[in-house]
Amino acid sequence: IIKENGEFKVKNNTDSHINFLAVDECTYNSNDSKRSDCIIFNDNIFCFIELKICSLNNAKANRKKAEKQLESSIKTFTSKLSKLNKLEAYVCLNCRDKEDNLTRITKSSSPEKILYFENELNTSLYYKCDKEFN
Repeated sequence: IIKENGEFKVKNNTDSHINFLAVDECTYNSNDSKRSDCIIFNDNIFCFIELKICSLNNAKANRKKAEKQLESSIKTFTSKLSKLNKLEAYVCLNCRDKEDNLTRITKSSSPEKILYFENELNTSLYYKCDKEFN
């Protein structure tokens, strides 16, 4: 489980080795606001993850910011590493209600961005807070 701004769950069905790379404030400095939070990967797949906590009234703005951060990170990594296997990107939105309870927002997706990521970045884009390795 990755906890920072919300929660992202990783399920490893194969018990294969999965690597974790903290990107935010580790690979990039804190003044660079265009980066994803972390990357999880194995020999077959690179998963860029952006975690957001927001209120329900600014979920769309946070989704758009997360998409830009993921796009920037993907472009940076693919320009520096000659061969990355399959790429995935995850927008994980968690919104607080008036009682300060967290709710995952899965309806806030952008079909246009999904196509853009697929066609321009060769990356599958998901709006969810979990990854299952099979």
